[in-house]
Amino acid sequence: MSLYDTKLNGSSVAALAGSERLSSVRDLNLAMNEVCVEGAQALASSKWLTKLEKLQLDETSSYHCTMGARGTAALVESPNAANLRELILGGQKIGDEGAWAIASAEGLDNLERLILYDNMISGRGVEGLASAPHLSRLKTLVLNGNPIGDRGVTALATSPHMSGLEVLMIVNVGATDDGVIPLAQSEHISRLRELDVRQNAIGDATARYISMSRWLGSMRMLAMRGGNVSDMGYERIERAQGWHREARLIR
Repeated sequence: MSLYDTKLNGSSVAALAGSERLSSVRDLNLAMNEVCVEGAQALASSKWLTKLEKLQLDETSSYHCTMGARGTAALVESPNAANLRELILGGQKIGDEGAWAIASAEGLDNLERLILYDNMISGRGVEGLASAPHLSRLKTLVLNGNPIGDRGVTALATSPHMSGLEVLMIVNVGATDDGVIPLAQSEHISRLRELDVRQNAIGDATARYISMSRWLGSMRMLAMRGGNVSDMGYERIERAQGWHREARLIR
């Protein structure tokens, strides 16, 4: 069910949550609406959303009415989250507290795609996500625009629970070579097919370690534009043994 940008607010989302029409809904898109804390809590307590597998609540139409950590905690701790495979919460100001709420919600053990861009999450919040065993089924993680820095990227790189990641997007997160090199050296992450590290302060040192990474052979899209990688650095990756000739290198 898609109700994208339909001028809903917390009260109208609460009314929707009480509707029997939701009893068969597996995919609910409420992006670009003012869900707010009230709406998030109503979705969490709805007796009709038991089959939900995908929930999209990003791109709020009012930056003054976001779910925040409180609304996020209500949602992820709800029994209605038990079947979720995809959760999209971009731009909801969830912060580290919201990230830790996700990290503590053991009922999210079916989650495969987690989209958390532009949420004021720091490295501490990512450390929570990386420490959560119930997130070990994650295949896609998007953290673009969060100030997670090297601390957050290193937490992902060193986590055994992130070993299933195939798509990792960490655009403009304040990372440097010190954070992305451990990702290239990770003993746990070996299945990456798409990595987006654009707009981070990385250089040829990162390119060199990526050219030797365990996941280079599975890579189909690598985006590094906006850093300090030279033409020589990019050529090192393209000439590396294991680099797939049909893979895209965005520079």
